[in-house]
Amino acid sequence: MNDIIYIFSGAKPQAIGWALLHFVWQGAAVAGGLWVILRAGLLRDARMRYVAACGALLVGLLVAGGTVQYFATMPVSPMGGGEEFGKELVSKSSAAQKVVAATTLAAPISGASRAGSVLPWIVFAWVVGVSLLSIRLLGCWAFTQHIRTRCLKPVSEVVGVTVGLLSKRLGVTRVVRVFQSLAIESPVVIGWLKPVILLPASAFTGLSAEQLETILAHELAHVRRCDYAVNLIQSVAETLLFFHPAIWWISSVIRDERENCCDDIVLASGEDKITYAEALATLEQQRRVSATFALAASGGSLSGRIQRILAGSGPVISISRPAAAMAGALMLALIATVAVQAALLGQMKSPRKSQAVVNSSLQYGDDLPAPLLARVTGKWNEAPLREVLAAIGDAAGQKLDAPPEVADSPVTCVFDNARVCDALTAATERQRFGWRCDEVGKVTFYLWQNRSTHLSWRHSSRSSNPLAKEWFDAGFSDVSYRAKQGALGDVMREFGNQMGARITLPSDLKNIQVSCDFHSVVAREALSSLLATVGLDYRVKDQAEIEIFRP
Repeated sequence: MNDIIYIFSGAKPQAIGWALLHFVWQGAAVAGGLWVILRAGLLRDARMRYVAACGALLVGLLVAGGTVQYFATMPVSPMGGGEEFGKELVSKSSAAQKVVAATTLAAPISGASRAGSVLPWIVFAWVVGVSLLSIRLLGCWAFTQHIRTRCLKPVSEVVGVTVGLLSKRLGVTRVVRVFQSLAIESPVVIGWLKPVILLPASAFTGLSAEQLETILAHELAHVRRCDYAVNLIQSVAETLLFFHPAIWWISSVIRDERENCCDDIVLASGEDKITYAEALATLEQQRRVSATFALAASGGSLSGRIQRILAGSGPVISISRPAAAMAGALMLALIATVAVQAALLGQMKSPRKSQAVVNSSLQYGDDLPAPLLARVTGKWNEAPLREVLAAIGDAAGQKLDAPPEVADSPVTCVFDNARVCDALTAATERQRFGWRCDEVGKVTFYLWQNRSTHLSWRHSSRSSNPLAKEWFDAGFSDVSYRAKQGALGDVMREFGNQMGARITLPSDLKNIQVSCDFHSVVAREALSSLLATVGLDYRVKDQAEIEIFRP
């Protein structure tokens, strides 16, 4: 669990996480705008509706990408900076960034500490979803490549001549090959630079020559419009923004209007609409299984297209059950987003109730052997880790030798009458190795398998954001502590000992009574949660000092 939190707690993952949260309402707004345009009947031409739907999908991608860029480039304060910090961001942003900031600052950093704590899990879930859908996308690509070269039968010379004549009539300059395929149930076009038209066996057994010509004209229209390439981009968008139903609805509109555009091209080329409608109806009747290839230029409802062709060029718009369900999902997404934003803003004005506990004296780890409950006091600034562990070992009555790989690593930490177990955890986690003890308290160390990844991330954080190193050194350790109506000064001293940092606060705040119950909680999250209950905030002053203040 901590590994997931660590891996997805960097600046870039957090930027992605905030973008995913904000895209809940951003995507709903984009889809809502498109729905209004379509329902109002402002675009009577299928090409215009197709362009509008593609534009909506593009806007969604740009908004999501812009939000990621905004959060990735803004001077993020890991401990939260309040409304003043947010206003400073807007004042220092460029004109383009201010547009994004106007929407994303609805949840100020200080008010979003609780939401920020779940960002690693949101990003983790998104990565899992994208990975699975990427595998699906690659599988679809592999399948389309398979069917374009396997299970094929040549077509007659008459069909080849017909394709050549239709290509000239429709202005298709690329060479298009046609095959009969035993693996499909409806006509498809595969490929962009070297397109191939695949026709099912039913196209040759159940269609007349005139009807087959209209079907070929439709597939050539896909080639002329480069629909295969556009559909590939569309599939990538569906993979990246898979979590939002608005994207799937916009994508369905694109597919429907794509087919309508090709139908219009067929009719404009001089084909008889009755013959064309009969051809589509025959394919619909003979098709046993509806198969849609993610990377093939196909899609749309044949029955809907037939109605549109016979009715004329106007759009056939109806509210189906899927559309109604989509509208309901979008409304729920908007309501949920507004509720979350209101809750985040409310955290700044009213403190949350603290959590009640059962026992006020027991602290996690009190059942450890006596050597690990001994106390240690000291301050080290960029000192070799071996010196810190030697001092902790003296307090525990044993010699502690740091692993050779980390013995000379510089460590900055402060312990004020800290338990040996807490001091060990604070000192070792920063170099990404751990410790264990036997029944008498004898300590041994072990390196974490992903230690190299951890150290490289820490190094990059230092160079890109000096504050990131200070925050990491002061607040990445886990905290396990339980208190019921304890003095804030005493609780913060224990927090500091487990974090390897000195936590300072004004004297008038030391006696505030607080309750908490944390077990292996990341320190920055525990600190934010506890201070929010009494309306306080904190800032990192240097590598080993944190200051509590009243906002």
